[in-house]
Amino acid sequence: MGAWHNTVFESEDKSVSLSVYTHPLDPENELQTLHAFFEGEVTGRTDEKDVINYTFIKDNWFVVSGTNFKGFEFYTKLWRYNDHWVTFNFAYPTSKRKVYEPMLLELLKNFTPSLLGGWDY
Repeated sequence: MGAWHNTVFESEDKSVSLSVYTHPLDPENELQTLHAFFEGEVTGRTDEKDVINYTFIKDNWFVVSGTNFKGFEFYTKLWRYNDHWVTFNFAYPTSKRKVYEPMLLELLKNFTPSLLGGWDY
């Protein structure tokens, strides 16, 4: 079983961030289901007083987006990819939506949750 990996990209002033997490799937852990991760994301967001504007769940991925309690737009997408989970988080100031929303859409259009080398990095 592999380890968790986290890569974070931030703007110089730290007002914009993109993070990608990967972690191995543990098929024996009943808490590691797509629906469990979805419920955890929604519960964590609402417990922190974030406003969720959009949710969508499919067979092997989900999206949760909205505005967090600090006034930043957030977008979270989680995929089950082979034997790993991949989480994509993007956050930016609401006041900069016209700048970052098109960038987010472009990132998502071109993002592939697969890594070469069988996750050995």
